[in-house]
Amino acid sequence: MKRILTLAGLSLTLLAAPVFGQRGLDSAAERAVKITQGPEIRDNRGTSATLEWETNSAGANHVRYREAGGNRQWQSAYHQGGGTHHVLQLTGLEPGRTYEYQILTRDGDVRKEGQFRAEGHGRDNDRDRDRDKDHDKDRDKH
Repeated sequence: MKRILTLAGLSLTLLAAPVFGQRGLDSAAERAVKITQGPEIRDNRGTSATLEWETNSAGANHVRYREAGGNRQWQSAYHQGGGTHHVLQLTGLEPGRTYEYQILTRDGDVRKEGQFRAEGHGRDNDRDRDRDKDHDKDRDKH
């Protein structure tokens, strides 16, 4: 019986070693990923924006962001999996405000950080722009 327990314990130890060893390799591989292009803000629509970047090998797709200059809670944008071309939608923005972002590794370490300003002036840009055009047309008629 003692021999069976010893063999069972040894087997579990041998099976667990690759699992824990792989975690170390994954972390080291993730830390080795470098951003080769970007990040760039695209499709900045005031209430949302797209953050895009490229990496030299497959890495995490995780960004956290918040209004800059304060201690507000971080929002998170995440896409499961990984790859070398990364595109994440940042939502819940307020036009005219400046935001800070952090691109994270799988372990939560900061890979890169930056800031951008959400387009607009704190109003619904398309609707207000259309209303302003209509107002200008009415003024021209008088």
